[in-house]
Amino acid sequence: MPIRRQALPLIPLLALLVLLGAGCPARQVELPDRIRFDLFASGDSQTGMYGKTLDKPFRATVEGPHRRGALGGEGGREPVPAVDVTFEVERPPNGAVFAENKKPLITVKTDASGTAPALP
Repeated sequence: MPIRRQALPLIPLLALLVLLGAGCPARQVELPDRIRFDLFASGDSQTGMYGKTLDKPFRATVEGPHRRGALGGEGGREPVPAVDVTFEVERPPNGAVFAENKKPLITVKTDASGTAPALP
């Protein structure tokens, strides 16, 4: 009988854990709110010889809406994965194309960090 008396206090604790776990909402899918370019890290203003691939890919990060922080904190934006981002060469007659498809237009999906790279 002493074993049962020791196990009884654990039953309410287990029931509380089950209720708390069941009450947690599933994470909502973020909707794209803005696209952010890091001009330095994303390869902006690069130059190269005709027919050669640039050193750095262009990078765009897709972010969801701004969420307020806990207890009045700053908050932030969550990255949005699996979103199509289209990159386009501004002046296609100059012969610039993307390395992956050899065309002046490319669509890339964002990764888990919300980043879409395109290598011109």
